Amino acid sequence: MITFDPSVPVWLLVLLFVPATTFLLWKEWQRKLRFRTLRLVAAFTMMLMLAAIFLRPSNNLAKSDRILLLTPGYNLGEIDSLLTAHPDLRIMHTLETEQYKGSRPLSSYFEIRELGRNINFVTGEGLPLHALALLDKKNFTFIPGKGPSGIVDLSSPEQMIVNRRSTLTGTFRNVSDTNSILLIGPGGKEDSVTILAKGTTSFDLSFIPRQTGKQLYTITVKDRAGNEREERFPIVVDDFSPLTVLIILSYPTFETKFLKNFIGSKGNKLVLRSQLSRNNFGFEYVNHQTLRFSALTKNLLDEFDLLIADHATLQGLSNQESMVLKQSIQNGLGLLALYYRAPKEKTENNFFPFRTISVKGDTTTISGESNKYTLPVLPFRVLNETPLQTVLRNDSGILSGYTLSGKGKIGFQLTQQTYRLMLAGDTIAYGNLWSPLLERIARTHDQSASLEITDPFPYYVDEPLHLKLISAEDSPTLVADSVRIPLREDVMLDDVWHATIWPNTAGWHTLQSDGRTLDYYASKITEWRSMAVEDQMNENYFNGDQSHIVRESSEQRLIPPLLFYAVLLVAAGFLWLTPKL
Repeated sequence: MITFDPSVPVWLLVLLFVPATTFLLWKEWQRKLRFRTLRLVAAFTMMLMLAAIFLRPSNNLAKSDRILLLTPGYNLGEIDSLLTAHPDLRIMHTLETEQYKGSRPLSSYFEIRELGRNINFVTGEGLPLHALALLDKKNFTFIPGKGPSGIVDLSSPEQMIVNRRSTLTGTFRNVSDTNSILLIGPGGKEDSVTILAKGTTSFDLSFIPRQTGKQLYTITVKDRAGNEREERFPIVVDDFSPLTVLIILSYPTFETKFLKNFIGSKGNKLVLRSQLSRNNFGFEYVNHQTLRFSALTKNLLDEFDLLIADHATLQGLSNQESMVLKQSIQNGLGLLALYYRAPKEKTENNFFPFRTISVKGDTTTISGESNKYTLPVLPFRVLNETPLQTVLRNDSGILSGYTLSGKGKIGFQLTQQTYRLMLAGDTIAYGNLWSPLLERIARTHDQSASLEITDPFPYYVDEPLHLKLISAEDSPTLVADSVRIPLREDVMLDDVWHATIWPNTAGWHTLQSDGRTLDYYASKITEWRSMAVEDQMNENYFNGDQSHIVRESSEQRLIPPLLFYAVLLVAAGFLWLTPKL
């Protein structure tokens, strides 16, 4: 399509050129010379070219705005195939990406803000999180590259307690060789695992932290050829926080006797009531003052973090006591119901809110410091349904866990005869079996502020770190390494605030807000690359609507005036030369 951008008004051109062209054609018609028709065409062409010089015509050319963005790790074969299917794609690449033939580099990631609506395909490792944040809509199609090898995922427990066994759970992507993974702590080797199968394999590394505070563990990956790669994994070890526990039993058992002794030996406060006869109870106290009661009341239950009761006691509660217990759980009390047989849903479902399936007699193996123990398990399994949280499981299913009930939690333990671990003198194995369950079920005491990092580990220097703060304060404060950080309030949720920081050095850093302290570790850019790339690639997967993407645009290109001058000279030269022929 031709458009014009005249340098003089069109009406003036018409007023001047129409009479002048008519006069010139009439004069050529009157001249008694050869080539009359050609002379008329040349005269008209000369005047037309002269008018075109003033009209300045342009061509509107259709131009594709669809972009293929290359990032590190892209596959050449996939690019060739994609260009064959979409030959109109424009190719661009990020600065750290190897250039493809004809591709143009991004000036910086900020250019993505302008190009975002035109990016149809991203291939390779994808865009980093801070670049994705620049896009209003992330509706491109992501074509992943080969993907990283090594440790691509690693998670640790929410809380690690001193002298308590903790487990790191990870995923290793093995490409071609046998690899061994070694966990080394401040005191030396803690655990190791060998990865034999190719592909993606899950693994666990266990350790027992011996001191509180900030610590760095080293994870070494070694292949069969002897090549090693070391990564530093930070952990924060907390001191033990005592619980206040109430145990009520219809009759004492070996299980409850050893459980009581274990809970008390860890410095917890404990009250145990066992029923001697219909209206006669026996009481025991550990680290707790004398407290006698015959019925459960709100004031009584408010004093405790955790209630442990056998199924017979729960079924023997009066309607008033059952109602009080339910309300206390809703307000934050934790309940662990001890079952010695499968619960009957119709009569016991009030305090066992789980769906179960029956299984044949089963056992589970518990690993101790030097031995393994085989213990019986109740002949049913709890179905893994939301919001069930798993604490312990084996191949047959979940053995212990809990679910939320208001602010409180209700838990279960299917492993039986755990006292045999104590009889064998393996208090650590016994503690690893019971402590995580009891502590996660117990009441969570409110804090003035809750602070968390929403980005996945690892965190890097000079890359944004997003924080979420929950605080009831009207104007909460957040301090990062002694520097006050501005907060922005969530527009949808009350008492929720957000902030973004950029760690400037590798190592430990501290965040503080209204009495709450959070320590985190910024890794060097060379560490945990496999895990960082895996997280980045996962963030680049989108299935959005691409209807908003501009498929093509027009480009206005001025027709060169020299072309008109050349044709004008040829036509004028012909008219000048004709009388001489």
